Amino acid sequence: VVVGGLDSVASDEASDIPDTSHVTVTMTVENQPADSENAEQREIDEICGNAAISFIDIALVKQIDNGASENIRETRNRLTIVIPFDTNNKNNITVYRYHDGAAAALVNTTDRGDYFTVGNGYITIYTSKFSTYAIGYDESSSPSSSRGSGSGRGRTTSTPTASPKPTPTPTPEASASPVPTSEPTSEPDRSDDELYNPFTDVTSYYWFYEPVLQAYRDGIMEGVTDTTFEPLTDITRGMFITVLYRMENEPEADGGYTFTDVPSDAYYADAVAWASANGIVKGYSDTEYAPDDVITREQAAAIMFRYATYKGEAPTGAWAIRLDYPDLSEISDWAAESVMFCTMKDIMVGRVSGEFDPKANITRAEGAAVFERYLNTTR
Repeated sequence: VVVGGLDSVASDEASDIPDTSHVTVTMTVENQPADSENAEQREIDEICGNAAISFIDIALVKQIDNGASENIRETRNRLTIVIPFDTNNKNNITVYRYHDGAAAALVNTTDRGDYFTVGNGYITIYTSKFSTYAIGYDESSSPSSSRGSGSGRGRTTSTPTASPKPTPTPTPEASASPVPTSEPTSEPDRSDDELYNPFTDVTSYYWFYEPVLQAYRDGIMEGVTDTTFEPLTDITRGMFITVLYRMENEPEADGGYTFTDVPSDAYYADAVAWASANGIVKGYSDTEYAPDDVITREQAAAIMFRYATYKGEAPTGAWAIRLDYPDLSEISDWAAESVMFCTMKDIMVGRVSGEFDPKANITRAEGAAVFERYLNTTR
């Protein structure tokens, strides 16, 4: 199981405690055996329209210093939970949840509330509520008449073939986002063997497997540790521009040291200075770059467009393409041309439901895909 967003939850929880205290946030994702006496399972079973069902308990727990643990039932922002699940020969896969006294099915679209998507060998749940969940499905060989009709009769129960395990407990420090160093802790073995993979949290059934490993092999992205990439952690403005700087082979940064919130000894200092001097990045003001802020999709599009312009690889003069994103009105005016460019070049694509989602944050995995798609346009 891979979880994204725990660092932001820890930061939110830490803001409500004294500076001298330390908060740890842990998530566990565990199979639940079917239990006819379990009231929450019975409520889910009543609404399940599938022939088979697997019950899962998703729990989010915080602990302050060494005190008692406390469940977190809801968070301000959605977390991303990737659960290995054998999707072969399964149809009508649906995620259900029991929360606050009611059972409901999650939607398979991003247009409202919590939702889920189905990949090849995994299910991704985007949620801000943590309690009893279930995955319902129909076997492709099962006749449609065997599906449940709300009574739960005749339904089979199962567990995912790859049993979810508890996620590692993060220990957030002053900065919630992992801060890569300018040099890896040890020289990585960037083998030419395409199967070489040092990351335990990047496996072949995730959509981001190839772009993450290619970005690693290209030397433009490192792991947060020697064995973890943290693909679902949001990427910051400092991290994002550092990768572009590596793509450019880290040229000498002449000028551009104008942002007072970019320390001269920070790993991203030269990258920000180079990008600023060449018009690739713009701060929130003349003196503020906000390197630790997570980057949004429209901000990333703008930076990629300016980088392409710097490289002489972007359209010039008056040009436009038609965008069909249903959330087109949510794209900021200053980002519209950049989104058109990234869409035209397939550098950035819409969500499963078609939205561009311009204000959403970009994860490290999504960042790797953006960088590699750009490089593929020039290879």
